[in-house]
Amino acid sequence: MDDIFAEDVEHGLPFSLETVRRVPSTTGKSMVWEVSKADGILNKRVSYPFELPTKADNVLDAVNISKSYKGNIDIPYISKITGMDEVNVTNEILEKGIAYRDPVTGNIIDKSEYLSGNVKDKLVEARAALEDHPEFQKNVDDLEAVQPERIPYGEISYRLGTTWIPSEFINNFADNVLGISYANANFIPEIGEYILDKRAFITDYAKAGQFKTERMDAIDVFKAALNQRKPKVYDEIKYYEDGKQKTRRVVNEQETQARKYPTCPISSWSILILKRCSMVVLRTCIMINITTM
Repeated sequence: MDDIFAEDVEHGLPFSLETVRRVPSTTGKSMVWEVSKADGILNKRVSYPFELPTKADNVLDAVNISKSYKGNIDIPYISKITGMDEVNVTNEILEKGIAYRDPVTGNIIDKSEYLSGNVKDKLVEARAALEDHPEFQKNVDDLEAVQPERIPYGEISYRLGTTWIPSEFINNFADNVLGISYANANFIPEIGEYILDKRAFITDYAKAGQFKTERMDAIDVFKAALNQRKPKVYDEIKYYEDGKQKTRRVVNEQETQARKYPTCPISSWSILILKRCSMVVLRTCIMINITTM
């Protein structure tokens, strides 16, 4: 029996249902296993229902408990476990910079959340509120301290497939530069990929011919470049298995590497997209790029 227990890597599972220990044998010449019913198993509660903490020594501890157990700063709950009234709790949280009052919604927002994200818009909102409510001065001061540096236009990199470029300009680019109509490129955030309309077709073969290959037309190459992938050429190989014909797709490395696929030329053309933008849209594009970095 000792050997069986020693060799079984999962012997702890049955042991957990019983109290097992090594004791001297009746002769005293060796050690043996003694097994008895585990204390508490199947005869009393060993798992207890979830309960919220009911006491905190100070407001900071109470805020941390609230965030851990409730996922937010719950002022009534903090007031309850600290024994302080809600007004004093709120004032202490704001004075110590633990959280901020949102000037738009009036909600109490945790510091890490308030001083991150689109801090440019938050600063505009705080400055507007400050005109009539001087208590928002701390919001303004702290938001100003975390403002990102402005990135010069020349240092903002972009290429075909950059998601902050409006789709309408990508579609104009496909039509005017590649000769592809009804592309209707649409970025799907859930899969992180651009999808083209099934109705997309080539209307200007002179333009499209500059980018097609022998095995791929301009639409396929455009789709690959839009999703920043190198186009690949596949061969279908037929073979028999168990008396049945099957097909396997294999990358043709020679043809994939042989031709100069226009992923890079197409990407370099993307500057035309922004040149077609109005200055208002261009500023919006740049703002989106800055605030999401």
